Amino acid sequence: GEGYEGRVSRVGPNSNYGSASLNLTNIRESDQGWYECKVVFLNRSPNSPKNGTWFKLDVH
Repeated sequence: GEGYEGRVSRVGPNSNYGSASLNLTNIRESDQGWYECKVVFLNRSPNSPKNGTWFKLDVH
């Protein structure tokens, strides 16, 4: 999305974090807030409401 260009990348599938992980660099105060992480499979429906998790990013 707007403001994340050049700062977000997908973590490689061979990492300890799994194949659906993202890395955000150069964290800004404006990045602070709640984020939802969700995996969407386009060939499956309906999406499970239990898919995903929320996390809060605090910038100090």
